Amino acid sequence: MGFKRYIALRLVTMVAVVFILLTFIFFAIHIIPGDPVASMVGEHASEEYIEQIRHELGLDKPLIIQYFDYIAGVFSGYLGKSIVLQTDVSVMIWQRAGVTIQLAVMAWVVSTIMGVVVGRYSAQKAGSLQDHSIHAATLFLYSVPVYVLGILGQLIFGVYLGILPIFGTQSPLTRVPTITGMIMIDTLLAGDLPGFGDAFLHFLLPALVLSAHYTAITARLTRNETMKEMRRAFCLLAQAKGLDNKTITVRHAFRNAILPVVTLIGMQAGTLLTGSVLIETVFSLNGLGSLLYTAASMRDYILTQGVVTVFVLVTSFVGLIIDVSYYFLDPRVRY
Repeated sequence: MGFKRYIALRLVTMVAVVFILLTFIFFAIHIIPGDPVASMVGEHASEEYIEQIRHELGLDKPLIIQYFDYIAGVFSGYLGKSIVLQTDVSVMIWQRAGVTIQLAVMAWVVSTIMGVVVGRYSAQKAGSLQDHSIHAATLFLYSVPVYVLGILGQLIFGVYLGILPIFGTQSPLTRVPTITGMIMIDTLLAGDLPGFGDAFLHFLLPALVLSAHYTAITARLTRNETMKEMRRAFCLLAQAKGLDNKTITVRHAFRNAILPVVTLIGMQAGTLLTGSVLIETVFSLNGLGSLLYTAASMRDYILTQGVVTVFVLVTSFVGLIIDVSYYFLDPRVRY
């Protein structure tokens, strides 16, 4: 199959999946019991005022019309107006996205590098004390809830050691011009290296905590896939020829084991966005995760719907990128 046809097929598949997910999101949120408008205006509001608010927000339309308005809005970039805050949802998401993007990218880079390096080293030292120690550490990181790790990190590195900030994205006296909405990039563009260092330290602990679970998964998968390849004939032949274990692991086994690891890494890039909800809450970061938590707490289903929609679109796009990367990473992928 040619490259263009391969891309076209993946695009069609992605659009179909996105359409199904958006449909599920819309109807799942709308079947939740309760009246968000009545909750917003209070129990003493008149029925006429409630109906007026419904009309202004388009909530008096039939459900199927609201659905088509929602789908059209997604493709035009308009996600509606918040019921409670009376603000354009797209604007609110844009204002908060920078924090979540920086947090997710930092966590993704850490989990990818640490997971692959540690997993490959564990496979190279299979059966040794180092391998068993890594297994125990990854099991611990995988098992402990992320919010518990966050609180422990705040106590150890923020309270007891005092070496890392434990909330916010910058120090109170730091002033950063808004250029891209991402504070670390804005400080670099402004030539403010101390400001960049301050922002980096504020993001470091949340990113490490968020990456811990994914680092453990990546390390385990990398080790297992590498070990599987080392038991295959070409690696056994290399061993019979006298090649050392490190050379066999790095130059032969790992290169063939990388495809499932790439799949996992790509999936993590999307799930790190949704995984930021608890971390942003624990570390008081004003990103999409905390916005989703606030929207759900206020029963603002239009805002909730908008944030979840963005998560779905980003995750689907990342999945497309991973599918395309298969074409170049593995010559056998030509279906």
